[in-house]
Amino acid sequence: MKISILNIGKTDPGSIKEGVSAYLEKLRHYHTIDWMELPAPKGMASSVPAQLKKEEDVFIRHLGSGANVFLLDSGGKEYDSIEFAGFIGKKISEGQRPLILVTGGPYGFSERILQLAEGKISFSKLTFTHQMIRLILAEQLYRAFTIRRNERYHH
Repeated sequence: MKISILNIGKTDPGSIKEGVSAYLEKLRHYHTIDWMELPAPKGMASSVPAQLKKEEDVFIRHLGSGANVFLLDSGGKEYDSIEFAGFIGKKISEGQRPLILVTGGPYGFSERILQLAEGKISFSKLTFTHQMIRLILAEQLYRAFTIRRNERYHH
């Protein structure tokens, strides 16, 4: 089963980008992860809804029909690491549809993207920057695969 991560805009240079790259390299041992940095819309829109619409247009072009789309959103379902590993394992065992995890921009997601998603995932009640959540997601995916194989990383 294909796992894709859609991010709006590039990951900022520096320690976050280095950390994401390190975890993606480790993940190659377990599963192919298609990590995509979609082009951010040019210029900020005049309002938040207008900005979300611009980002929506970018996401729609990459959300293929029939995929399991889950948004990383502070209002989503919270998992601990073992539960998240179970979620990933379940999606892999179902295997028919690609899994797409989506990180949005600083204002979240448009109503249309929210409606297209099968669900939302939250890694904390805390608010993280849309850059920082990329590193957290990469690490938690790596942790999930090590948990599934009963490897020591989780401890």
